[in-house]
Amino acid sequence: MITRSKHGIFKPKALLSNCITYSPLTKPRSISEALSIKEWRVAMDLEFQSLYANNTWSLVPPPPNHQLVVAKGFHQVPGFDFHDTFSLVIEPTTIYVVLSLAISHKWTMHQLDFNNAFLNGFLKEDIYMEQPPSFVNPSHPTWVYKLHRALYRLKQAPRAWFERLHSKLLTLGFHSCKVDTSLFLKFESEHSLYILIYVDDVLITGNYATQVQDFITQLQTSFALKDLGVPSYFLGLELTYTFQGVLLSQHNYIIDVLQKAHMDQAKPISTPMANGASFSSYTGDVFCDPHLYCSIVGKAISCLSTEVEYRCLTTAATELTWVQSLLQELRVFI
Repeated sequence: MITRSKHGIFKPKALLSNCITYSPLTKPRSISEALSIKEWRVAMDLEFQSLYANNTWSLVPPPPNHQLVVAKGFHQVPGFDFHDTFSLVIEPTTIYVVLSLAISHKWTMHQLDFNNAFLNGFLKEDIYMEQPPSFVNPSHPTWVYKLHRALYRLKQAPRAWFERLHSKLLTLGFHSCKVDTSLFLKFESEHSLYILIYVDDVLITGNYATQVQDFITQLQTSFALKDLGVPSYFLGLELTYTFQGVLLSQHNYIIDVLQKAHMDQAKPISTPMANGASFSSYTGDVFCDPHLYCSIVGKAISCLSTEVEYRCLTTAATELTWVQSLLQELRVFI
């Protein structure tokens, strides 16, 4: 048998760095840990003051038998504390298509940050919340907050916020894309305006810079927001601008997944799985937190490109049809 080694042909070793960079301020894993970090404590104080200034709640005596007290969103009871829920899902392909159009045509792009986005949604149910740790009113430590506006973690908060924003966009002449409801479109003569929305992350692009700026000004009359300018980070995607175009990566997102899995100190390898690994459904320790496992797997899957090389032909054909419908709504004909 003729082998490469007999002819002195060897594949050079790929030496990978064991160093992983982190953001200077990692996300705390508990409220006690957050309170012990100066920067997070300052951020919490500012957030609390903002909620108070926006008349988010009223401090009241507990309702009879504490029937409607909700300390956290996952304690809410369907049909009692809330009725309808809403989870906005944005297709990765939609992001790539819109970004590709904007970059290839050199359109202006702006990213918006809504201040306390969920506070713009109004509640239809009576919701009470216990006073958060370290922010308990000393005069009424047993009283609770009656919410006037939606808050993060409430089941109905995303729906209330999206309904408010959706209503505003309709009044400004936008319509929702049929193949992806997170994308809003507006066409006027030769001008096009596209808006990608995921909760409070908003990306705006269009073929006329003045129209984009006018729209941002109109939004500022109804919502408190900041124009972050050219986007550098959107839904886990990092955008690095070069003279050849825009480079997309998910470096920080992957680091966050590793930290969540407590694998941020693990050494990288050049193969997707360690050689000789053996797994069984009947032996080994049971994973102690199945919810964490599902979360990590979901985040890992989302790191994969939509153009993954192992996609089967059927899936590719289905996505091609979907993209064709999307492009028709964007009035892009090829």
